[in-house]
Amino acid sequence: MSDHPVVEHFGGLPQQDEGATNDRPVGARRPGGELSPGRPVLGFVVRDFRHSTVLSVTGEVDIATTPSLTAALDKAIRAGGRYLVCDLTGVSFIGSSGLTAILIGHRLAEKSGVRLDVVCTRSSLIRKVIVLTGLDIVFGLHASVSDAIADQACLAQAVGAMSQ
Repeated sequence: MSDHPVVEHFGGLPQQDEGATNDRPVGARRPGGELSPGRPVLGFVVRDFRHSTVLSVTGEVDIATTPSLTAALDKAIRAGGRYLVCDLTGVSFIGSSGLTAILIGHRLAEKSGVRLDVVCTRSSLIRKVIVLTGLDIVFGLHASVSDAIADQACLAQAVGAMSQ
């Protein structure tokens, strides 16, 4: 198995406001905090690595897009791997409903025998929200996908060694 194949890409392309440029996805917060008109869209890319599956999320995770995140996590968890990384480095906003979706995903993962780790950069506001809510002690929080995969690979080796 290759280390970096893209096995699935789903989500939609953002619809644009009339006269909007392509550099601002629909649903992005404008100065002043209001949402731009249109349907907010999340994008997802699923990649398989040796021991881990990575679900990369892009866009804003709010009450309108949370069902898409919940479905994507559920699908990735039920795919049968033992290790899942939810990469939030492409997420520009996450609301309480999005945090709840990740927490529910973590609980489903545990029940399914899957370890779920989350990635967001050390300086991101997403990471600060996760730490402030105490969720960083619930699931593994990493600064990069490669850190999360390395951690999961070490765990996989340890589990393999213990089962021999």
